[in-house]
Amino acid sequence: MKFIELEETTNLIKNNDNLIISGFGNYCYPKSLLQELRKQHDKKNSPNNLTVITGISSGNLTYEDEGLNIIATHNLIKKIITSHMGMSKKMAEMLSEIESYTIPLGIYLEMLDSISRNKKFVISKIGINSYCDPRLNGCKSSDTTTEEIVDLIKINDEEYLKYNCFSINVAFIKLDKCDSKGNLYFKKNSIITDAIEIAIATKAQKGIVIAEVEEIDNNLNYDEISVPKYLVDYIVIGEKENHTIQKVETEINKSRLTCATKAFKEIKDNDIINLGVGMPDALSKLIVEKNKKINLTIESGYGGGTPNTKELFGTTSNPEYKLSLFNMIKLYQAKILDICFLGAAEIDKNGNVNVSKFGKRIIGPGGFIDIVSNSKKIVFMTSLLTKNNEPKFKNKIDQITFASINAINNNVEVLYITDVATFKLTTKGLKIIETKDNINIEKEILDKMEFKPELK
Repeated sequence: MKFIELEETTNLIKNNDNLIISGFGNYCYPKSLLQELRKQHDKKNSPNNLTVITGISSGNLTYEDEGLNIIATHNLIKKIITSHMGMSKKMAEMLSEIESYTIPLGIYLEMLDSISRNKKFVISKIGINSYCDPRLNGCKSSDTTTEEIVDLIKINDEEYLKYNCFSINVAFIKLDKCDSKGNLYFKKNSIITDAIEIAIATKAQKGIVIAEVEEIDNNLNYDEISVPKYLVDYIVIGEKENHTIQKVETEINKSRLTCATKAFKEIKDNDIINLGVGMPDALSKLIVEKNKKINLTIESGYGGGTPNTKELFGTTSNPEYKLSLFNMIKLYQAKILDICFLGAAEIDKNGNVNVSKFGKRIIGPGGFIDIVSNSKKIVFMTSLLTKNNEPKFKNKIDQITFASINAINNNVEVLYITDVATFKLTTKGLKIIETKDNINIEKEILDKMEFKPELK
């Protein structure tokens, strides 16, 4: 391990290298390393033609020069492999223009685990019948993406997806502190990201691990160390993160309150639940106000408290505990979730849901597919119409992120709660099971959908 200056780091990256980057949204991403990479590329046109690999993209939900937006330029990047690019809007636009793939978060983390054990693929049922399935998109996100990274296979007459792993040349990881020996540490309010999994996988492939920290602290205890020194080749001192803890809003608009009130009735005492982004935000506030006794989890690893929203998604206020990102996903894969509450951008007549692609705007699934594939009950929360008063319930959706046939085959109850009606998934499609009082069903519901659901 060696401490080096920022300007030395780009000499370690060659043209056409595969660069993997740790982080989760606005937390624990190597900002200084990314800034130096962009600076040197613009100055020397090198490094160039990199393949960028990341899980939950770093960024703050804007087009600002934060997160992966910092390196969002075509000559620098030729290919992207990611789980979720929603936090970096400038980089997200590139996914439809260059070779790119979006894969479920759990699969991405399992790939790192497989690479660490010198395996070349991951076999899973996660993603079957969704856009990940090679019978649909095979995780490809653009018209220029041609290489197949997912295969459909059968084992004992059961269908599985075989995800082929990527290779790694260089890793950028970010932790908060290190000691003078090079042992690395996450601070208390950080997300325990994929940094350790990235470091192990990179070393397994004889790659270079470059870590960014905010400061050197020789008072670290052994039980605070997250990444040992021998997994790191170089360390640079970067700038400090500065997060302002967001206050939980107590005001909820009428539409969101209606959805949250309906969803709240689905929760039983001591349920283990997951809350996604978007409409479920309102439900989290209602749970706090009514002091509902539940076990709250979010995919980043936090448990309990009230989830922070928007650019601070991934942490909670007043959490009870914190796991690593990978361990929380493994808990979901163990089917510990009694019920999940997720947003839905588009729903088709069969109950399939899209949250990952909208025309040329590529988001990716994040942990969504892992969650819906393993929850005992699924509740989607959404409005009937978009902000532009266009239908969300459509004949055809841009991409299938949730495949309803999987829930039907596994007898999983699925509800779609909106501000005016609640739908239930059946073998025939969607059925209205509840409506707003004194509503004209024809005018206020059916006329605003592109298909006709079954009526109660």
